[in-house]
Amino acid sequence: MRQPGFKLFFTHRLALLAGAESLRSIREGLLWLLPCLLVSAVFLIAAQCAQALGAPSALVDLLAGLHNRISSIIPLLVAASIGYMLAIQYRLPQLPVAFLCLSHVVIAIYLLRDYPLASATFVLFIAIASPLVNVPTMAWLHRRRWTRLVDEGLVGHNLKGTINMVLPGVLTSLVLVAVLQLLLQIHDFAYIQRPIDIDSLDHPYLNAIFLTSTNSLFWFFGIHGTYAMQPLMEVMDQAVTLNAADHAAGQPLRFALNSGLLGCFAFIGGSGGSLALVLAILGFSRNHSMRLLALASLALSLFNVNELLLFGLPIILNPRLLVPFMLVPMVNACLALVVVQLGWVSPALVSVPFTSPVLLNAYLSTQGDWGAVLLQLVLLGVGTLIYMPYVRSIQRQGERSEQVYLKTFDTTFRGLEERGRLFELDPVVAAYKQTARQ
Repeated sequence: MRQPGFKLFFTHRLALLAGAESLRSIREGLLWLLPCLLVSAVFLIAAQCAQALGAPSALVDLLAGLHNRISSIIPLLVAASIGYMLAIQYRLPQLPVAFLCLSHVVIAIYLLRDYPLASATFVLFIAIASPLVNVPTMAWLHRRRWTRLVDEGLVGHNLKGTINMVLPGVLTSLVLVAVLQLLLQIHDFAYIQRPIDIDSLDHPYLNAIFLTSTNSLFWFFGIHGTYAMQPLMEVMDQAVTLNAADHAAGQPLRFALNSGLLGCFAFIGGSGGSLALVLAILGFSRNHSMRLLALASLALSLFNVNELLLFGLPIILNPRLLVPFMLVPMVNACLALVVVQLGWVSPALVSVPFTSPVLLNAYLSTQGDWGAVLLQLVLLGVGTLIYMPYVRSIQRQGERSEQVYLKTFDTTFRGLEERGRLFELDPVVAAYKQTARQ
């Protein structure tokens, strides 16, 4: 008999973890990135469409370049937004703390400049993780008397808060430099190695589970899975090339698991098979905000661009979605392997860009096999069913939380007070006015 308190596996514990103040600050901070992410994604899709329509290469390069430039500053914006939210939580001056968190990412980018793969992999993770450590550290230092450079009686509140963040900012920056320099002495950090190679693909199911779960776990912690998995995906690309050579020679194809299978069937809509999440929200959620975000993400997910969901829902550091985010690509990859090995669908013979549209990428990768298109549709349905109970659970939790109003936790007055501080009496201006009157 079903007990009244029964919940989805891990949902109750994960919901408690998701309610932690630090994770809430991350989720709220990441929401501020949605306009920038949407602008960046629009430029990317415009570049893809322009290329497909045969537009001049100068226009395609312009649109793609705009997307790349906006994407390059996303870690800076992430650090600043999370730092701002944590500054409110720890009652620190918000903008100085946000700018310090931004400068920490600049420090990391500079120190990792000679290690491009490590930089591409870990900068976003540093942007998310460093405020979680540095802002509480700055708050602790800010309360120490020896870090206070000025008193409120001499200057205004805003100037006092800014100047008194100088020493905490300097000290945390020095610690960050020291930690990164030590990490760069570790060979596996500075030079990411391949844990598998082309000769170790004899166990496709185990490798598929390893690759898909690792990619999802990377993204969950804010580590750029695309770059972190690059050495492994090079092996998968090599498998596609060898398949094409076997096909041309009339020999049996050796590698059912390859980058084509992962890109077309495991990561439909991006990491986590997130197009299925979009469909689950549109089909089974009545939450207006979630549906609006899903509608905005739908066109982008068709090009395997899911940054709006990663940062807007968010999926990053959201324990409520960890299980399906890992499970969907694992199930997709294993089911696709079964179908390919049974001979119902041709293995991938051509590498296609990751941003190729859904359905079209499966057709092109298998050189015109309509069975691959049908398989992709079936896997979308399976993924939607996996995401469905978790979407409904999030909606139920939101409905319950909306029924309770705790006045003690209303931060409206605090926000008004913080904004009012920006325009309070400035002693310097007051002194000039007094001199003028005299």
